Amino acid sequence: MQEHLTFVVVALMLVSAFAARGAEPVFASAAFDAGPGDWTSAPAGAKGAKAECSGGALSTNGPRWQSPTFPVQPFEFYRVTFRAQGTGPGMWAAVFFDREGQPLASDHYSGFDASGDELDHEAIFCARAEARTAQLWFHPLNSPQDTVRIRSAGVVAAERQEVARWADAVYRGLPPVDWQAPPERLARLPRTIEALKAGKTLRVVMLGDSIVNDTGNSAWNVLVERHYPGARLDVVASVRGGTGCQYYQAENRVEEYVIRYRPDLLIVGGISNGFDVEAIRSVIRQVRAKISPEILLMTDPVGTQGDPRAWPERMVQPGKAGLETRRYLKNVGDYRVGLQQLADAEGCEFLDIGTAWQSYIARCGKPYEFFLRDPVHCNHRGHQVLAKILERHFSPRE
Repeated sequence: MQEHLTFVVVALMLVSAFAARGAEPVFASAAFDAGPGDWTSAPAGAKGAKAECSGGALSTNGPRWQSPTFPVQPFEFYRVTFRAQGTGPGMWAAVFFDREGQPLASDHYSGFDASGDELDHEAIFCARAEARTAQLWFHPLNSPQDTVRIRSAGVVAAERQEVARWADAVYRGLPPVDWQAPPERLARLPRTIEALKAGKTLRVVMLGDSIVNDTGNSAWNVLVERHYPGARLDVVASVRGGTGCQYYQAENRVEEYVIRYRPDLLIVGGISNGFDVEAIRSVIRQVRAKISPEILLMTDPVGTQGDPRAWPERMVQPGKAGLETRRYLKNVGDYRVGLQQLADAEGCEFLDIGTAWQSYIARCGKPYEFFLRDPVHCNHRGHQVLAKILERHFSPRE
């Protein structure tokens, strides 16, 4: 009974802390002295991996700890706070469920750094278009060699101005992005820009893979909104891991992934299009046969080939490693040219976010891992690099 009261009292203290910051908590938990409560662990994971609750904290060297589900509102932002430590990098996620309780493909994943001491972390996520409930996940990046411990976690609703301030705070800790958007940008998005200037709400569908999902998770839309008072961009991450337009073009899948959302703006990107420009053309034409959104085509940032600064050395390696790197870079170059030609032919906006990302990494002076939560995907710092590039592309032309 005493342990139960301890848990309740500490939880109420956390609720009070959130209330003091002006937001109603939608989910809160605190010291796990009485056990994990409604938190669960799954799956079992690698041999020797286990999750346990001890010393008032949840620990795991493999299985993820999952919070109880909590209610969310579509397109609304939430602030996550948690206290954690880890012998290696940790991962956290907000995953979403529809009104029937079925999991959605689009999630919000990020990471937190290893630390010997417990540190307080703050992050932001946006609920998906069809989300009705959400759940927090925590686990280490590397299992079973690393362990993470979670002391507390909570979620509160966040106003869009607060989201922008959070993004600014993350960006202040980064080397500045010196990429400048080309002066001819936005010429093929006249309706989008007119609506933004008029302070209207637009729906944006981002079609692609996990890289597109990450880009959508960057809160780029909130940064753009600051340039257009009263405007709002509601982003639908319509994604499927490892999937590109070869998949979306078939079996009328554009109906499910694009058309039913009735977007004002469609953004197509990611690293999973297989350099297949014609598949992207097919998606564009299928969409335009039924609805008429403006369309932005993006190249592929981040990706499976690691730090761009290592590419020159890898290119000259003997044997298969060097050959594969040279082939990949040729494909990337040809694809970027082909995608821009496609944009010109189909009257689409074009953003070479891949070159902007790679140029930033080349000059940033930070280890590549500083921006990543795993070898392929961004963490909150990488997200803000992508957000800044998109913000500059959509900012008003002089």
